[in-house]
Amino acid sequence: FLREQLGPGDRMAVFTTSSTQSLEFTSDRDALSKAIALIAPHPRQSATGLTSCPRMTGYDAYLITVLHDQGALLAKNEEAKACSGPLQDSSVREQIALNACGLKCTFGMPPTAGSGGVPVDVPVETIAEANWELARGVSSDTLAAVGDVVGYTARQPGQRIVVLASSGFFSETLDNEKDRIIREALRDGVVINALDAKGLYLDEIEPPLSEQSVMGTLPLAAFIFDEASQFPMRAAQADAMASFAEATGGLYFKDNNDLTVGFQRLGLAPEAGYDLSFTPTPLVRDGKLHTLKYELVPGISGATIEARRGYFAPLPGPTADEIERDLYEAMRGTAVRSALPVEAKVGAGPGGLAVRVHFGVSQANEKLALVAGLFDASGQYLTGERGDVVLALKDASLKKLRRSGLAPVFQLRAAAGKYRLRVVVEDETSGAVAEISQTVQVQ
Repeated sequence: FLREQLGPGDRMAVFTTSSTQSLEFTSDRDALSKAIALIAPHPRQSATGLTSCPRMTGYDAYLITVLHDQGALLAKNEEAKACSGPLQDSSVREQIALNACGLKCTFGMPPTAGSGGVPVDVPVETIAEANWELARGVSSDTLAAVGDVVGYTARQPGQRIVVLASSGFFSETLDNEKDRIIREALRDGVVINALDAKGLYLDEIEPPLSEQSVMGTLPLAAFIFDEASQFPMRAAQADAMASFAEATGGLYFKDNNDLTVGFQRLGLAPEAGYDLSFTPTPLVRDGKLHTLKYELVPGISGATIEARRGYFAPLPGPTADEIERDLYEAMRGTAVRSALPVEAKVGAGPGGLAVRVHFGVSQANEKLALVAGLFDASGQYLTGERGDVVLALKDASLKKLRRSGLAPVFQLRAAAGKYRLRVVVEDETSGAVAEISQTVQVQ
C-alpha cells in the first residue's frame, strides 16, 4: 500500500496499541518503511491464559466470571482434573496464588502448587477471575490506544481514515469506552476501517504438543465445550472491530488471507464523498439504532458504497451532565454540523474579536447552551466564553423572533495572529447540536 497507493499530498502515520512503535503523520516513504519494518508481534498472556492446564482464554474467563456459565465451569473443572504436571512458570503460579489468597488465605500463607497443575485450594473460578482481570485490562488498554489514535487523526486536515489491523480483542463490559470512540469518530468525520489480521484459519481443539505432557488426554466435556465455543469466541473477539467499521461508515476486511488486498481496499479514500442528511418524520426518541439503506442509481456498476449502517435516535432528553459532555467534546472537535439554524459573524473587538452568534427561534420555550472559543495553530485551546439562553415567549414575541432570530455577542481577547474559531450551540431540550469551525485573523 505504501509503495503503490500513497499518492501526492497523502500523509500516513503508524501506531501500535502496545506503544512500542509509532511514527507521526508524514509523507516520507523511507521513514514509513522503517517504522513498518520495526513492528513486531507481542503475544499477551490473555490470549492463552495464565495457566497451561487448565487452559483459560479470555473468553472462557468471561463466560465463567461475568456470565456465570455453568457449562464452561464444568468443562474447565474436568480439564483441571486431567492436569498431570505443575504450572510451567513460577511467576504465573505466584500471580494466581496472589489472586487466590485474597479469597482463600486466612493466615497470609499463599497456596502452593500441587501435582494437579494448579495451586492447592485454588478453584477454577479463581483462576477465571485472574484471567478475566488480565483480559479486561488488555482490552481496556487497547481501546484507550485506539481512542488516542482516532483523536489524533481527527486533528489532521483532509479526509481522515484509520485502518485498524488486529487479530481481535474482547470488548465485553467495555461498551461505554467503545461507544465513546465511535461517538468521537462520527463527530470529527473519522472513518475507521478494520482488517482481521488472522485471515481465514481453522482452530485446533486439541492442546498443542508443548502442553500435552501437562494436559494428557483432553476430557470429553472440555473438548465439546471448546468446539462449541469457537464461533461465539470469534464473534466476541471481532465485535469491537466490526462495530467501529459499521458505525463510522468504514469497511471490515475479514475471512481472507490476502491481507495485501485488504490494506489496498481499506487504505484508499473513496473517489467521491457525499454528506447526506434528513430529518426522520416523526422522530422516535427511543435511543435505538435505526438502519438505513443505500442504493446506487441504475447504470452504475463496479462501485462499492461505504456508509454508516444507521443512526441512533436521541433519547427523550439529555441530562445536564450529557449536555456538558457534548459541549466539551464538540469544542474539541473540528467537524461542522448544522442540526440547528446557526451562523457566526466575526468582527474586531476590544483586544481581540467580537463573535456574533445568530440563531433562529422556532418555539416559544427554548433553552440553548452556547460556547465560542479560539484555538491556536497546534490545536491548543486559548480562550472562550459560555452563554445560556432561556426563552419563554408570548405569541407576539415569538412571531417577531421567528423573523429576526437572536444574536448574542461573545468577546474573545487574543493577541494578533491567526486562530481557529469554534462555535457550538446545543438545544438542551432536544439535544440537537450545531458546530461551526472557521479560520479567523486578529489584527
